[in-house]
Amino acid sequence: MTPIESWYGVIFPPDAPKGHPVSDGDPTPVIMIKPTKELKNYLDNNPQPDITIQGAGMLYDGHYTVLAAPAGEFPHPRPYYYAKNGYYAIAIHCPWRGYPSTQGSMSIMEKHTETPEISETPVFHENLTDASKPKNGMSGSVLIIILSVLAVLLVGAIIVSIVARSK
Repeated sequence: MTPIESWYGVIFPPDAPKGHPVSDGDPTPVIMIKPTKELKNYLDNNPQPDITIQGAGMLYDGHYTVLAAPAGEFPHPRPYYYAKNGYYAIAIHCPWRGYPSTQGSMSIMEKHTETPEISETPVFHENLTDASKPKNGMSGSVLIIILSVLAVLLVGAIIVSIVARSK
């Protein structure tokens, strides 16, 4: 298992270079890892491996097809960043669900020659059912922020009402 160093939600432009994910306006999760020499060689020769993520909690634990490249080339050109730390960026083909509570770790999945009993099909934006998409176009993070603000305002109104009655 390779530790995940950090998580980012990246919006890729519709005119992204060939091989890059294309966002529909929603962020795509991108993780940064510091690969071993063996893993670096594997990713250089297999830039779209299947991986398993563990320890990132219910948001992202599972199997995914990904796109991997040196962090100096992807998701945006940053040669000095890569030269400094040697990180690889890995775009996960699934919707951004927010930052996980723990970074977790990842490993390369062995390619199966037989059909597995459990489907390992990654979740893509277009595979989501209408019921799982926000009805009003807002992401879960935005809804949480709005509901938190409303809760604070409601509690404030209750406190003002109690203080006014006690006078």
